[in-house]
Amino acid sequence: MRTRLFVPALAIIVGVPFAAGQEITSLRPDPRTGSARAAVVKDVPLVHTAQILPLDADGHVASPNDVAGQAERVIALLKRVLESSGSDLDRLVRVNVYATHRDHVPVVREMLSRTLAGRPTLPAVTWSVTPLPRKGAAVALDGVAVAAHAIGDTVRRRRIDGVPEMCGPTHVALLPAGTAVYISGMAGKGDMAAATRSAMEQLAGTMKGLGLSRDDVVHVKTFLRPMSDVEAATREVISFFGEQAPPPIAHFAWTLGDPIEIELVVAGKGLSVPSDGPGGVQYYNPPGAQASPYFSRVAIVRGGPRIFTGSVVSGGADDVQADVRGMFRELESLLREAGSDLKHMVKATYFVGNDEASRALSTVRGELYDPRRPPAASKAGVEDTGFEGRASVVDMIAVPRAR
Repeated sequence: MRTRLFVPALAIIVGVPFAAGQEITSLRPDPRTGSARAAVVKDVPLVHTAQILPLDADGHVASPNDVAGQAERVIALLKRVLESSGSDLDRLVRVNVYATHRDHVPVVREMLSRTLAGRPTLPAVTWSVTPLPRKGAAVALDGVAVAAHAIGDTVRRRRIDGVPEMCGPTHVALLPAGTAVYISGMAGKGDMAAATRSAMEQLAGTMKGLGLSRDDVVHVKTFLRPMSDVEAATREVISFFGEQAPPPIAHFAWTLGDPIEIELVVAGKGLSVPSDGPGGVQYYNPPGAQASPYFSRVAIVRGGPRIFTGSVVSGGADDVQADVRGMFRELESLLREAGSDLKHMVKATYFVGNDEASRALSTVRGELYDPRRPPAASKAGVEDTGFEGRASVVDMIAVPRAR
């Protein structure tokens, strides 16, 4: 059995603490839902968690057939993971919620509201409907939060004692302040093991071209089908990192596309790509990769604030294309309020409920996006967007436009 190398807690919790609430600004906070429409965070270290499943101390699914009990369990585990990593619920920037059925969403929303309402700031929350990596799990989540202390300039990965293993042994990784790199999903073909290896090797090649390595990876997210093959995908991701501890992992089941697509969040300390200007976001396509007007292979944030939105949907639409246009109107409004625009988007995740919505998304992006400045992105086909009557949903990371 391989020995995984983890950073001990005392190596992380150093420096002068940041005051909760001073590093985050919540936009349109709503205590009824325990969330904000977006959260703007300063250039500070960020904690990224693994996908947290409702597991008991023995690693079994807790509270079978009790969505509220499972929601309570994953929130309690999130709290423990954050507090053991030098953060806490007051410092949440974004929470990604995964539910196996749309009917579970209000239950989780109520539990988040009970837990987070009244705190100094509220996180942006994204909602998605997907099968989960463990049979019997109805709810899962992962989070991004501000680290309470400075952590230096290297990635720290941790397993939290007393917390059951989730999708891999690592519960959390810390992204240093400064440059961060978001790499779009890369796909693989073949059976799940072969497809995962292929995708990870493509990502390794992209990182090498950027002057970065496996040591710099902060978070791995897969979009795969079927979820029943998730163990093979997890094994290959863990194997890719060899003897070192892998980053935290999250899995999402999609309905359109190859067996798997994998995206990364990477720390950019060793980045070798020259800056194309001061601040903001830089878009990069590796040599030989065909540029797309819809997405960039890589988006680089060289410090400065970041904007995390929650799920963005149309305010109402009569048909699929109108639904997509309405979604982008809502996104533009939110970005404008945060001091940004469609030319300063960093990373998008699109959820589309059918082929028509996927085509409409391409049409509208072609009209709205600057083809030289599209964000890094992943597009996931889903059976249910989680929002009644909505065929398209997006969440976004962006930066403020230059002043």
